[in-house]
Amino acid sequence: MNWAFLLKEVLNMEKSLSCKDVGSDCDFTMCAKTEAEIFEKAKDHAKSVHNMSEFSKDFYDKARSVIRDVERC
Repeated sequence: MNWAFLLKEVLNMEKSLSCKDVGSDCDFTMCAKTEAEIFEKAKDHAKSVHNMSEFSKDFYDKARSVIRDVERC
């Protein structure tokens, strides 16, 4: 097995999160290289589209649990 190839593939994965994944009736999907970037995009989207100004620990926990690794968005 080519472990270097597999490691490269894992390191090149992007993160994906959609509003539907956290229970919202919204088709928006965000992608980023890191979980931190996903959360920044999620906060910006939630504030501007869903009028959310605060985010509970439960929101972060739920979002973190459904973030997926994808090859491309």
